[in-house]
Amino acid sequence: MKEQGSKISYKYERVYASLKRAIENGQYVKEDLLPSEKSLCGLYQVERTTVRRALAMLEEECFIVKEAGRGSRIIYEKNDNGNNLEKKNIAFLLPKGRQDMERISQPFFAGLFALVEKELSNEGLNLVYSALEDVDDFRNFMDRTNCAGIIFVSYIEREILTWSLSHGIPAVLINNFFEDYPSVIADGYKGMYLMCKHVIAAGHKRIGFICGVSGYYTTQVRMLGCEAAMQEAGLEIDERYVLQADWDFNSGFEAIKQSLQEDGYRDDYPTAFLAFNDHLAVGAIQAIAQYGAKVPEDISITGFDNLLESNYSLPALSTVDTHTSKIAHLAVLILLDQLKEKVIYPMKVQSPVELVLRNSVKDLRK
Repeated sequence: MKEQGSKISYKYERVYASLKRAIENGQYVKEDLLPSEKSLCGLYQVERTTVRRALAMLEEECFIVKEAGRGSRIIYEKNDNGNNLEKKNIAFLLPKGRQDMERISQPFFAGLFALVEKELSNEGLNLVYSALEDVDDFRNFMDRTNCAGIIFVSYIEREILTWSLSHGIPAVLINNFFEDYPSVIADGYKGMYLMCKHVIAAGHKRIGFICGVSGYYTTQVRMLGCEAAMQEAGLEIDERYVLQADWDFNSGFEAIKQSLQEDGYRDDYPTAFLAFNDHLAVGAIQAIAQYGAKVPEDISITGFDNLLESNYSLPALSTVDTHTSKIAHLAVLILLDQLKEKVIYPMKVQSPVELVLRNSVKDLRK
């Protein structure tokens, strides 16, 4: 959908103002490269023409220079030495994506970033994004950005969290757990337990699972919820149909495609798959369609997160609403309290979840 009228102005000016603020506050320093246009589109949820217009404004004001084959290079240099800068930056840190995938371009993370940024802007704070590879990457980022606190999102290496804690950096984790930092987590156990119970109640007994990355806390907790529901119903989990994936659309597509190619759609094939997020579920729906089967007539599919796309997939996806706005609000409150009190209180806060039932689960009892 193309942006029209006054919305164009608002969107490109918002992108321009956000990037300009990040440069002036030291998130990006002279000779740094801004994120790619594709990453910025994902981060701000706008079209590429909007990003390019914002970059053109920054170039006109001598903040950046565009270089063919490289991107947008920072040429702005602060006049002061930065020794007494008031810390107004908060970091929003994700793990580095696999195969150079920009995680911030995924709708869940982009939406969460926008919600957190809005909460922090009300407090006069700026949100800085980066994807981390290892502890050295983290140290360099902290030296460069002068951040007062951190919001760690998704799986972050324990070495990074330990280093951060040892340096007394206020932080909160979202959708991950570390015993010495506060965490805000969607109740994945309950969400998947309720969804699995719903699918079982619809008459399904052969149920498969499309999991996220195996080492992630969210993957482990959601699988425990599924196991509990299956056990209560006296159903066994067939390990052939516990499919390992990443968290993106392509990963869900490939997981189901490979499963169907190896086993075929036969009498003992699962009548339902529970995906551990909406990206995986939508990818699975596409793979099933390509194979020549239908959702939910042949195979039922469910998701998790209740992203906007889940309501517009064909069929509309039954999923679990994690109330991302509440997660963002709680995380910011906890972080602001640390900044104010200068004390880190370890705690785990679980955000409520609820089922959103649409059209992707067939009732086999009828």
